[in-house]
Amino acid sequence: MSSPQKVNAYSMRDIMNIPIPDMCSGYLSNNHILFDDGVVKFISYKETYVDRYTYEVLKMVNLSYDSKYHIGNFYINGFYSKDSLKKCLESMLPSICSVTPRDKLGDVYLKMHEIMDDIYNNLVYLFGDYIGTLSLESFLEIQNDPELLDAIRAADLDNNDDTIANIHKTLDRVIRYPKYSHNQLARGYKAEILSQSQIRQMIGARGRATEIDGTIFDPPIRSNFLIGLDLYEYMAENRVGAKALHLNGRAIANSEYTGREFQIALAGVNRVIDGDCGTKSYTSWLVRPIGPSNPKSDVDLLLGIRFLNSDGVEEIITAKHKYLENTVIKIRTALSCQHPNPHVICSACFGELASSLHPHTHIGLLAATIPNNLLSQGILSTKHDSGNVKSVSISLDSIGSNFFVVKNNNMLCLKAGMVKHSQKVKYTLLINQPYLFGLKDLSPAVDVSTLNPRRISSISLFTLVVTTNGVPVSHPILLNNGNVQGSLTCEFIAYMMTGKCVLDDRDRYVIDLSGWVTAEPIIVAPNVEFSYMKISAAFKSMFKNMKTVNKVRNIKNTKESMLQEAFDLLNSKLAINIAWIAVIVYGFTAKDSDNGDYTLGRGVENANMSNFFNLIPNNSLGGALAWEVTHNILTSPMSLLPGPRNTHLLDVLLAPDDTLAEFKARGLSGYNPYAQDI
Repeated sequence: MSSPQKVNAYSMRDIMNIPIPDMCSGYLSNNHILFDDGVVKFISYKETYVDRYTYEVLKMVNLSYDSKYHIGNFYINGFYSKDSLKKCLESMLPSICSVTPRDKLGDVYLKMHEIMDDIYNNLVYLFGDYIGTLSLESFLEIQNDPELLDAIRAADLDNNDDTIANIHKTLDRVIRYPKYSHNQLARGYKAEILSQSQIRQMIGARGRATEIDGTIFDPPIRSNFLIGLDLYEYMAENRVGAKALHLNGRAIANSEYTGREFQIALAGVNRVIDGDCGTKSYTSWLVRPIGPSNPKSDVDLLLGIRFLNSDGVEEIITAKHKYLENTVIKIRTALSCQHPNPHVICSACFGELASSLHPHTHIGLLAATIPNNLLSQGILSTKHDSGNVKSVSISLDSIGSNFFVVKNNNMLCLKAGMVKHSQKVKYTLLINQPYLFGLKDLSPAVDVSTLNPRRISSISLFTLVVTTNGVPVSHPILLNNGNVQGSLTCEFIAYMMTGKCVLDDRDRYVIDLSGWVTAEPIIVAPNVEFSYMKISAAFKSMFKNMKTVNKVRNIKNTKESMLQEAFDLLNSKLAINIAWIAVIVYGFTAKDSDNGDYTLGRGVENANMSNFFNLIPNNSLGGALAWEVTHNILTSPMSLLPGPRNTHLLDVLLAPDDTLAEFKARGLSGYNPYAQDI
């Protein structure tokens, strides 16, 4: 038996002592590298340059230079991809956080940011492998593959979603063949540096296209941009261009305006303060696995949040807690915090994301920005990539199949004779207001047949309540219809407006089905995409002026139910950690909004939920906004609006005597920022 062959290897520790400019000018050979964990790897000089940059983070916190952080471990299909560098740095975070004090983590994140800038500013232009130049020959070589051409010809005979999907699958298989390993288009596709979706449209099949209002053109576009479009396909693509202009203007403007409204409304939630408030208040949470309505597991969106484990001890959720799926746990969020200053949230309640925040970060403004930034970017990506829309029929889960049937693939009806079984059995539907966002604006005199139901409702989940002998049993009904949301039919909307619909104490629509004709459809899945634009509108609607049982403009949902609804809605397409969504919901809480007290609802047993209409004019403005308004308001803060309002730390600096006198005149206790920990 021969002994292992010895190789000469350079130590990574020696390489880390070489100044980066010297390496870039003088290190030009591929070599064996010995890492601190004893592993030897043969790596290119270009990869050594990248490691030299990224290992600066490890050097900063005195961690060993292990091979598991080597950039080559994060390639996709053997190629450096757009996410390789990010994943490499992310892999270091667990070890870094375990040895770095919380107050020093900000310096580490800043170093990572500088490293990413340096790599892209220096190395990308130094090495041709990190950039790509595409020629027409690269496209034609793949386009003329016989296997791909056969799949395209098949769509000429039978143009439907299945044949389009087959073209895309064939392209994905063909482009990975070894004979195209030299092709720059294939290399970019496999490394995901280039948009795979756009390449599929360029040399595969254009696929589904949508009108400005979201209507899906039928049949799909079977041609691609390289081969060329026929007259119908060209006209359909023209409408997609009009949609792009629409999204680039009005839709983006609406989304950005919504973001500004949220920022103003959340100005009173100032910052995260390091420490633990010691709260014993928890929110029950069903941890969902990946499903039709949530592309990510809830575990991935609860990372860093504290929960009570089976021993009743708080534990921090990590990626290793997948076993929590399909269980109900008790979690801490911003809604749980009991810090004496209502304008701050303790880091224990906020979660481990607090480690990445600067101490003076205004979390209210940041929380308002995160979802709206992603939604605006999603609208833009829809504009650039509108060919992935699918026409999907409605299907039901096992619970829904007990009570409903699907007709013509896209209409949902009650099973025959179901509502007439017995006088002792009553059937009602429960639908949350955000799913029926346009219903509150209808008057009894409106001709429902003239309405577009998509402008009134967009439903993916509702509840059927079966009451037998006075005992109600709730059955959640999930519509498994992919990218398409169901809408109430005009006939069912007209039925609701005949007095069959009321609001319960949680402001959900309660619809009595006793007078409904069983065979008629209740919900239809229109041939329309459920876009980021609709999510943005529905998200704002949750915190907008809603009708209530008492006909007042307050949101009667509990803060916990609002958190669940906002979380489900946003994460149906996005991936936002619950820490940020909880901050948003907390910013809309009020101690007693029914009686005009809109101070943040901490320290009271049953805090109300306020809304834009009441919160923006009555709650405190942020410091930056306060300094921009008129001199009269600056010198007399209480003149902003009549009635009690939330206080701000700057009030006593603007006009302390006037402010305190005004507080006393109104029978309020003056706010003293020095009397509590701020």
